[in-house]
Amino acid sequence: MQDYTVKFNAIAAHTSFSAEDKRERYRTGLPYKIKDILATSGHDTSSIMKIQAVALTMDQNLLVCEEERPKQFSGRWRKKGEKATATGKKPFTGNCFNCGKPGHRSFECKLPKKEQPAASSSSETTDLAALRAELKEIKERLNTALVTKKKEGF
Repeated sequence: MQDYTVKFNAIAAHTSFSAEDKRERYRTGLPYKIKDILATSGHDTSSIMKIQAVALTMDQNLLVCEEERPKQFSGRWRKKGEKATATGKKPFTGNCFNCGKPGHRSFECKLPKKEQPAASSSSETTDLAALRAELKEIKERLNTALVTKKKEGF
């Protein structure tokens, strides 16, 4: 930004443009972020010197904000465990559901995955069907009670 301002001033000194025209030409060459801020802010940009001072200040502020913003991607994939140390988070302290050992989760476990229990047995299936039938009956009773309540005006 500072280079742009210096080069612009060097070229503008050799032209016969009016001060207003120089200010407008300087503004059109600014990066879009600074143009947007100038358009919406209440800064005094009535002269070429004022707009340059404001633009340079805004550029410095944007640079500081970008330096403070956390980086999105470091350019390489981290190994397991690096993420916790890089982000400042504490490592996992619970037990793995696969092997039962502390310090990692089941999806991070290096041991072969345990077999999941078999799908529901026939007694569980009948119990589930009975519960669903009971739930359906309760819903029907509630709907009947609501209709009756509305008819009676409660």
